[in-house]
Amino acid sequence: MNTRMILSLIGLWLITGCRPATENLIRQTLADALYGFEQIQDSARTKTWWFHGETETTREGITADLEAFKQAGIGGVVYYDQSHGKAENALPGFSDQWWAMLRFAAEEAERLGLTFEVHISNGFVAGGSWITDRYSMKRLAATERTVEGGRYFEGKLEVSLNPRFPFSQDIAVLAFPVPPGGGGSSITQPVKISCSLPQLDVRNIVDPQATTLTRIAVQKELKPVYIDFEFEQDFTARCVTYEVSPRGKATTSATNVPGPPQETFVGTGYRILPDLGQLEVSQDGVHYEPVCDLKPVYRAHENWRQKTISFPAAKGRFFRLNLHDWWEGESLSPLQIGKVALHSAAKLDQWEEKAGFFSEYIEKDRTPDYQPSETIPLGSIVNITDRMSEDGTLRWDVPPGQWKVMRLAYVPTGGMSKHGRKNLMGRECDKLSAATAEYHWIHYVGRIVD
Repeated sequence: MNTRMILSLIGLWLITGCRPATENLIRQTLADALYGFEQIQDSARTKTWWFHGETETTREGITADLEAFKQAGIGGVVYYDQSHGKAENALPGFSDQWWAMLRFAAEEAERLGLTFEVHISNGFVAGGSWITDRYSMKRLAATERTVEGGRYFEGKLEVSLNPRFPFSQDIAVLAFPVPPGGGGSSITQPVKISCSLPQLDVRNIVDPQATTLTRIAVQKELKPVYIDFEFEQDFTARCVTYEVSPRGKATTSATNVPGPPQETFVGTGYRILPDLGQLEVSQDGVHYEPVCDLKPVYRAHENWRQKTISFPAAKGRFFRLNLHDWWEGESLSPLQIGKVALHSAAKLDQWEEKAGFFSEYIEKDRTPDYQPSETIPLGSIVNITDRMSEDGTLRWDVPPGQWKVMRLAYVPTGGMSKHGRKNLMGRECDKLSAATAEYHWIHYVGRIVD
């Protein structure tokens, strides 16, 4: 019975002069409403997470906890193996002793009239030692190549892999005509790469297959470091992509709330990081003009470290990374950078953050107002997934023109569970897969429920 109905009955009681039948109805209605406050239904009771695994578990401790919860008016507990300490003398998960303590806890909760629930996972947040690459968290990845049209093509398409977790699950193969204003091949390799530090391995900085980033120390007198790219002829660049070692704020402060990005933001452990320097362009290799600032990558929950900065088309034979002042105050930490690439293709600025590849604050959008000749009409994209065999070989009668072929797949992120009992730690499960969620349930919650 809601408040409006009760007030209506009271009004009726006043109008009718408190007739016996009406008075009894009102009295019963009020009694029913009061009963709901005195005999609180379970859905309205306060529950609490009940952490286990910080230290040893005892029957006396279980009883003391639950009796204190009951006395405080708590309606139930969610049993949760989550540890943030050294976990000294903690019981191994699923051991005989662990099962005995879990069952005793449930029995004590029942004795005290408390509800007893179990968290979805050991530790944070849903995973374990049973989660393999196939069932782990994934992200979308793609490889691309340019093929000439007007003829038959047969060849293997490169597959995208996370070097640490070599598993890939194909999604689709898409193709589209290369925009005439988009520069043909997305990446054109320079004929010469040089650096103001002769001892630096500049080839590693631009190697797309490099497994490590190049470490650049702060120079004496805080001098800038130049990395120069010389092309055989004028090259039109529309964005730069690079990987850089993440630094900065606490991970819990990295995600912005819905809405237009602001110039900056604040949060726990957050500090504004300086730019790494600038990308510059030149016609003669002597006089350079700035193209864009090179932004840092903030430390987030994931191990992602790639950044894409877009800018209006810049044309020249010479480009340069002018790296300077990347350090913070007196902390003269080295710069770690790699996989630098200049792209002629038009790309969305900060597309990695916008795609949700990592939980990062999205800065102000710098995507240029591209011309139609620089972009890809949706209607020009064709699905040629059925032209690729299981071994990755594409067989396709390519229409006239130059075509970009993209092989899209899922690859593991490598995300691990944490803060749980050590013997049950492992990979996090793919939370966007119903089959994987069921697989995880069977191996953890299902065992407990059974």
